Amino acid sequence: MRTYLYSFILSLVFISAKAQHTTFEAGFIVLGTDTTRGLLLRTDEVQLGKEVQFKASATSDITTYKPQDIKLYSFANDQIIFQTVELALRKDTTIIKTNRFAKLLLSGYTSLYKLQLEDDELTRILEYNNNKVYILRKDTTFYTLGQFESEVDPQHYKFDKRYISLLTSLTSDCNAVKVDRNLRFEDSKIIEVVKNYNDCKEPNSSKTYSYKVKLINKHGVSASYGTFINFFYSDAFANSNAFSAGYFWDISNPARSKNTSLQTGINYMYLTYSVPFSDQTSEKRQEHYLRLPLLAQKNFYGSQKSLPFINFGLTIQASTDNNFKYVDMIPFIDLGAGVYIKRFKFSLLLENSGFSLRSNKLINFGVGYRLDLLKQL
Repeated sequence: MRTYLYSFILSLVFISAKAQHTTFEAGFIVLGTDTTRGLLLRTDEVQLGKEVQFKASATSDITTYKPQDIKLYSFANDQIIFQTVELALRKDTTIIKTNRFAKLLLSGYTSLYKLQLEDDELTRILEYNNNKVYILRKDTTFYTLGQFESEVDPQHYKFDKRYISLLTSLTSDCNAVKVDRNLRFEDSKIIEVVKNYNDCKEPNSSKTYSYKVKLINKHGVSASYGTFINFFYSDAFANSNAFSAGYFWDISNPARSKNTSLQTGINYMYLTYSVPFSDQTSEKRQEHYLRLPLLAQKNFYGSQKSLPFINFGLTIQASTDNNFKYVDMIPFIDLGAGVYIKRFKFSLLLENSGFSLRSNKLINFGVGYRLDLLKQL
C-alpha cells in the first residue's frame, strides 16, 4: 500500500516542476507615443504592478516591460489600465521610492490609482487586508495614500491613517471639499473625495474607470473511485471500494490572483469494505457519506491546453450505515494534485480521516467535466 503514497508524492513533485504563471490575454502597451497591440501575461495585480510580459502574437517571443520602460498597458477584455506611477513607502526612518504599474481609477485635474502590495511591504497587525495603497497624481507629483500600522511594544501598536491628513492637505485649495476624519480606506470613498476635488478645480473633468474584475468560476460534475488504507494497521480494511459523485466549484479572484483559488463542492460517497474477525471470517460493511470539501488551491498556469494544480484543506462530512444507526461527523484532512485539460479535470487526493497520523487514509482518483465551458462551444 505504500506504493500508492510514493506515487502520490511523485505526482506532486512532477506537477510542481511543471509550474508556470498564467495565460496570455489580448491587450496593448503604450511606448512613448506608439500603441502596440498583442498579448499580455495575466497574473495577479501584485505581480502586474512590477512588470508585464508582452508578445505580439501567440508564436512571438516574450518581452518583459518594467515601469520605467512603458507608459501604460491595458487588457482588452475588462479594459483595466495600468499606468506607471511613483510609490513612496516608509521603511523604518527611510522613505523608499520606486516606480510601479498601478490601476487607474479616476482621471481628470488629478488622477487616482490603486496599487496592490506584497504582503511584506506593509506591516499588518490587525488589518489583515491592509495590503494596498492609493496613488494620487497632482500636476507632475505622485502622492502615496496609505494607512499604516506599527508596533510600539509587544502589547501595543499604533495605527496611522495617513491618507486622511494627506488628502486634507492636497485638497485644501478648494473650500468646497471636506475630508471626513473617519474616511474609510476603500475605493468608493477615496474616489468620491478626489472626484469632488476635480470638479471643484475643473468641473466635469473627471472620468471614473468603474470596472469590476469578475470571479473565475470553474464548475462541473465529478466522479471518483478510492480505496482506504492504513499504514500502521494493515488489517484494518480489506476489499475497500469508495465510489463518489457530485458537483464541484473552483473559484478565484483574478484581481488578487488567478494562481490561487478555493475549490469546494458537494458529493455523495458510497463505501464498502470488509472487517476481518479471524483468518476465516470477515464482516462486510457499507457506509454512506455526504461530503463538502473546502480546499485552498495553487494553480500553475502555463498554456491554454492544461492547468496543473495542487490543493490542501479539509472535507466536512457526515456518514452513516445502511440502517442509519449512527451519524459520524469526522473531517478528513486533504492533500491533492491534479490538472485541467480542456473541459476535463483529473485529480489525485490523499485524505486522512481525522487529525491523527495513524488514522485511516483514503486515496481518491477523480475525474470531472467542466460545464462552465459549454457556453463557449
